[in-house]
Amino acid sequence: MLESHPLLVKVINELAGCADEIVLLADSRKFSMKPRNVALPLSRISMVITDDGLPDAAAKMMEDAGISVCIADIGGGA
Repeated sequence: MLESHPLLVKVINELAGCADEIVLLADSRKFSMKPRNVALPLSRISMVITDDGLPDAAAKMMEDAGISVCIADIGGGA
């Protein structure tokens, strides 16, 4: 997990130190950004929940790292 703001990296690390499991909820557009700082290694994340815009390469990378990927339906239909 990457983050641009150094103070958020510090807070994320402190909170992650208290967690037994980390589930990341992120808009698929976040996976195309290139932040400078590593907030958490992939090995600390157990599941990612995102929308159906997630690139196949990003999904494969996470699955190869042992992360469960859940794609939320955002179709908007009732």
